[in-house]
Amino acid sequence: PVQPAFETNGATSFIVPNSSWAALIFNTFQYHSGNLYNTTTGPTTAPSGGAGKYDVICSGGFAADADGARIVRIVKNNTTVVAYTRDPTSSASYGTHVQTSDIVNLEVGDTVRCEYFHDSGAAMALDTYPYTKMVMSKRL
Repeated sequence: PVQPAFETNGATSFIVPNSSWAALIFNTFQYHSGNLYNTTTGPTTAPSGGAGKYDVICSGGFAADADGARIVRIVKNNTTVVAYTRDPTSSASYGTHVQTSDIVNLEVGDTVRCEYFHDSGAAMALDTYPYTKMVMSKRL
């Protein structure tokens, strides 16, 4: 049988507020099977019959800015941070790509989402695909 999997991204740049976590709703798929991701509400939900271990990758391409850190995290069921990557370096000359990943055990109805953070002093754009995306697939 086909295993649930997707790669999704935004068709346009996302704006992340300063010093505030932002859960993005991606709206474009590179591929999608198993009805995992909802482009209206955002979080990925383990479907009926879809419990198991999932590879989850969240990445963000932050715009060039010399101030502050860039952080990407994976959140399960709106409360549990299961993976977190912080890049303290930043540059006014080039953007910063931050990626985090983990194997997440999901029961039917559990949710997973990517969240983004920075503290550069002002709202910041995230680059579009391939730099800002979410990839998820069920492990066999």
